[in-house]
Amino acid sequence: MQFHPEYDRETAIRVARGKDLPDERIERVLEGITDETVATAADAKVVFDNFLAYAAARAADCERSTAE
Repeated sequence: MQFHPEYDRETAIRVARGKDLPDERIERVLEGITDETVATAADAKVVFDNFLAYAAARAADCERSTAE
């Protein structure tokens, strides 16, 4: 399984600003973080968050079983 994580608005802005890109490109990316694009990504973000929770629970199960 391969995920492309969808970000909430704050994370998207932080990630965009953290890229090593020309300022003009970063500004275009930031302009694309609109209410509409954030809403479009919301369902995918729920799927990704659920996957992360599942993976964390399985990792905890593995840690418990190896400790026993």
